[in-house]
Amino acid sequence: MIYVVKRTRKITFRVTEKEYERIKKKAANTTLKMEPFIRTCLTNKPIEPLPPVNWMDAVRQMSGIANNINQIAHVANISKTVSEESISEIKELLLKCWKCVRY
Repeated sequence: MIYVVKRTRKITFRVTEKEYERIKKKAANTTLKMEPFIRTCLTNKPIEPLPPVNWMDAVRQMSGIANNINQIAHVANISKTVSEESISEIKELLLKCWKCVRY
């Protein structure tokens, strides 16, 4: 179960333009917006950096590869046999998957 914390207290403080830009830039390099970023910094919790740019593309490709392997496995389970062509295709798909992971 997820508990939502209701934040009722507001803290306002001033920063210079340079400080603001620095905070904004650091927050942009994470998965957080500026307010949660500052809150996380104040509580000394670890901050997740943004994944590499090509990460989502790799995830998409791996999802498609996994789907193809699953379809081959489904046919193999129904027919109770696996062709050499299917085994070769699975090996090729796994190689593509490793290339995605290694960049």
